[in-house]
Order: sequence, then structure tokens, then C-alpha cells
Amino acid sequence: MLLFNKGILKAQGPFYFTGTVKEKISSSVREGDIVQFIKFTRDDIGQTYAELICEDGKKELILIDRLNRIDFETDNLKDFWKSQALVNDVYSNILTNGFQYKLRKELEEETLEYINYFKSNNLIFNDSYLESYLYAIAYKIYPRTIKDGRPGILNVKVIKSEAPNAFIYSNGTMYISTGL
Repeated sequence: MLLFNKGILKAQGPFYFTGTVKEKISSSVREGDIVQFIKFTRDDIGQTYAELICEDGKKELILIDRLNRIDFETDNLKDFWKSQALVNDVYSNILTNGFQYKLRKELEEETLEYINYFKSNNLIFNDSYLESYLYAIAYKIYPRTIKDGRPGILNVKVIKSEAPNAFIYSNGTMYISTGL
């Protein structure tokens, strides 16, 4: 079963990454081989595999937890982050656990509580010049739109705190402390 055809991970767009194997993956895919990642597939018992095309043109199915044995080559930031998600099991987690909408809703509610806490306790540092500067930096690496058409919403806020810190909440609000 091809997972892209089912719509799972479709928002991420197609993957066609070429990479060099840095550690033996199987009897036919060894260290130093050049491979191309094509897609995820799942067998009849639900095991998920990555489909690779090897240098000789043969297709190879490998367990997705072995993708971290490949150094993928990318030429832009978007593909770099996709490749990092591949090798760090992000897509594997989504394929295994789904999108976890209930958990996402809980995180959104918690996020709103923190935002209200910062506002009600006068912990937001207001400086439009600084915020503009931070937006300019953030948008160099953050997509304005996601492949499936959703807007890439990002809010940048500075909080009053001497401790150097930065974090992003689930709604896209990025907080940077004055200490940072």
C-alpha cells in the first residue's frame, strides 16, 4: 500500500532525495553506495518501509529506522528540513501514531493559557523595530505557505526575562526572551 496515495504525509510533497550510505543497511545496500529515497510503503502486516533506488537501478525496501544511515544531499532549506524529518523518525511517528488531533487540541489550549499569562502579567516586551528584525530573520527559514496551501503562520514576541531562552508554541508563536 502506497501511503502517499492514501493522503498520509501528502502535505509534505514528494520526496526524491539522493544520499550516500554511511553505514551498511542491508546485504545489497552497503557503506558508500549512492541511493535515492522514493517513497514510504507498508506491507500487509503494517510494517512501514522506505523504498530506495540503488545505483544499479534496483529497488530496495528498508525499515524506516535505517534512514538515519544515509547522508541525504539537499540544495535548499525546505529539502534540508524534509531530509532531517526523514532521518529523525518524524514521518515514522506520524505513520505509526497518526496526527494526534486530540493532543494537538490540548497543546493549543495550553498555548493560549501561556499567551494570556504573558499578556496579563505585562511580560511582553514591545519594540516594533526589534520584532520586525526578528520576523525578517525567522522568515528566511520559515515557509510562508505549506505545500498543501495552509498559511505558514508565525508570530514573533519578545518576553521580559533575563534568562536566555526561545521557544515556539503549537500555534506558531515564537517567544524570544530579552536575555537572549
